[in-house]
Amino acid sequence: MTLVEKFQQQTGFASNKKPKIIIPIPSPKVLEFERFLNRSIKNGPPISVINDIDDAGIPSNFTYVENYVYGEGVPCRIDLSERLVGCRCKEGYCTAKGCSCFTEHTGARLNYDRTTFQVMLKPGNVIYECNSKCTCLSNCVNRVSQRRSDLSLMIKRFPKKGWGVITRRKIPERVFVTYYYGEIIKSTEADRRGSQYDTKGLTYLFDLDYNAEDHDECAYTVDATYFGNFSRFFNHSCDPNLVVYPLINDNADIRLHHIAFFTSREIQVGEELTFNYFGNFYNEEVESGLSKIKEKYVCKCGSTKCIGYFH
Repeated sequence: MTLVEKFQQQTGFASNKKPKIIIPIPSPKVLEFERFLNRSIKNGPPISVINDIDDAGIPSNFTYVENYVYGEGVPCRIDLSERLVGCRCKEGYCTAKGCSCFTEHTGARLNYDRTTFQVMLKPGNVIYECNSKCTCLSNCVNRVSQRRSDLSLMIKRFPKKGWGVITRRKIPERVFVTYYYGEIIKSTEADRRGSQYDTKGLTYLFDLDYNAEDHDECAYTVDATYFGNFSRFFNHSCDPNLVVYPLINDNADIRLHHIAFFTSREIQVGEELTFNYFGNFYNEEVESGLSKIKEKYVCKCGSTKCIGYFH
């Protein structure tokens, strides 16, 4: 054995060693947080919690959900599903040229790769999946986001950013991660709540604005302050590894599309899952319009591409 090999063996730096996440002994509040999460999670593996920073536990008045909560005046999914039109593909097998979900929305192109289930549409496009009125089976290539998750995740406490989400296993690029669940409210109510949240530094409002030219035309917003899933803990990064797609599969109203997170690159073990709060297409026009909030929302992503603030 060479000196280098002996050093690698003794220190754990051998090239064939897999990266490991060191988990500290959990505090009572961390254990309570884990139990709270895993009592509610039905659509995926349990989620662990790490906090060796402070004594923070379950966020105040927070309820973990795996579906939407509908605010006053917001049409619910059951009502909207009556207007859905499904495909009639034979033997539950959808093809790009034979399935109406593709021919009517994607120009007869698949949304996902048949083998890897990686999204093939470019960001900025709507993903139209098969729905409850379709005759295809649950393993259809066009039902990727509707399948049970197999991601292995942790919610971790960071010194400056608070809670965040890290992965315990490598995640390939362009794969579905989750929806941004929460309470869907009208934009007028979102403006009212937003004014209150700004004073507390809360940033959990996400506009359903794919079809809106500006904020005034946005009809609905998802508020994950008090209701949400693990995506509620995704932090902002100026160099993110997640990208957002509008996705439709359970209603016929584009104004109530899903906010669907996909990986934009391969994510390594122990790496935090992040997205850009500005949206997928940050540019100089966005920066000029947000100059007034630079001091209010200081960015702590730590990326070499950090612009210093977010919204």
